[in-house]
Amino acid sequence: FVGIGTLFIDPDFGNGEFSVVVSDDCQGKGLGYKLIDTLIGIAQEKGLEKFYGIVLTDNRKMINLCRKLGFTVENWPDGLSRVELHLR
Repeated sequence: FVGIGTLFIDPDFGNGEFSVVVSDDCQGKGLGYKLIDTLIGIAQEKGLEKFYGIVLTDNRKMINLCRKLGFTVENWPDGLSRVELHLR
């Protein structure tokens, strides 16, 4: 595989949690951006209020990408960060 993106929608259809994985060989080519952008579009079509993910705080490329897309970033303990985008 080169990349995969998933969206898990909460049962109340209010929030959606995304995950994205891009193979090492394909990083830095815009695939992560495209996957997240596509998932944001799906979340908007479903009428979700929030779109979020959990990212390793050390993964500066993903944190910066999420900021570029308008996400807020909250640093958690144990090297994790929550990125969140309000859709409505």
